[in-house]
Amino acid sequence: MAEFDLSSNIDAALGFAAKLHQDQMPFATARALTKTQQLVKANIEAEMPRVFDNPTRYTLNSLYLQPATKQDLSARVWFKDVDSGGRASTKFLGPEVYGGERRYKAFDRALQAAGIMPAGMVAVPGSAVELDEHGNVPPALIVQILSYFNAFPQKGYRANMTQRRRDNLARGKSGVRGFTYFALARPEGKLPAGIYRRMDYGADKRIAHLQHGGAKPMFLFVSLPSYRVRLDFHGIAQRVTEAEFPRLMVEYFEQAVATAR
Repeated sequence: MAEFDLSSNIDAALGFAAKLHQDQMPFATARALTKTQQLVKANIEAEMPRVFDNPTRYTLNSLYLQPATKQDLSARVWFKDVDSGGRASTKFLGPEVYGGERRYKAFDRALQAAGIMPAGMVAVPGSAVELDEHGNVPPALIVQILSYFNAFPQKGYRANMTQRRRDNLARGKSGVRGFTYFALARPEGKLPAGIYRRMDYGADKRIAHLQHGGAKPMFLFVSLPSYRVRLDFHGIAQRVTEAEFPRLMVEYFEQAVATAR
C-alpha cells in the first residue's frame, strides 16, 4: 500500500510557522496599531470644527501621534504637551475632553497677584473688546492692560508702564482720542466688577471720571466657570478602534504571510 509520510517535513513546517509568528506578527500588529491611531486622530480632528466655534489652526493641529514599533506594541494619540510658544494643549483643551473647572490663565494669575482681580475669579472679555477671527483676545491688548496696571511680576520690568506713559495715553495724540483704564474689584453702581476703558471726553472728562461715564467693559470678573464635555475624545477613539483594528490586523498579517521568506 502506498504511503505518504509527513513526518519528515513536520518539524520544518512547524519551525516555519513559529518563525513566521515570531517575525511577522509583531510587524503586522505595529502597522495595524499605528494605522488605527492615524484614523482615530483624523476622526477627532474632523470633529473639532463641529464642536468648537471657529477653532484656531493651533487647536486643529494640537494632536500628535506616537506610532507603534515591533519593540513597543503601543500607539498613542494625545494632545501635544507644549508648542513653540510655550502653551500646553492639555491645559486649555483638557477641560473640553473631561469637563470640570476652567484653569486659571497667566492673565488671571497676574491680575490676582497685582491685587486687581479678587481670588477665585477669572477675567472674561467684555463687549468692548474686538476679538480676532477665532474669538480670541488680541495678545497686544493683554500686554497693554497688564502693563497699564503694572501687573507684570518682575519689579522694574520695562514692560510695566510709567505714570508718564499713562498720562500720554490719557492725552492721546493727533487723530487719536486719549483713554484711561480703571478696575473695579467689586460691582459699583451699575458696573459689574471688571476692567474698563474710559475715553477722553474733553471738558467733561473730570465729571466722566467721577461718574465712570463713558466706561466700556474690556474684561469682566466672574466666578471660576465649569465646562461641560464638548469633545468626545475617548468615545471617538473607542468607536474607531473597535471598527478598524480587527480588520487592519487581518489585512496586515495576510500581507506579512504573503511576503514572508
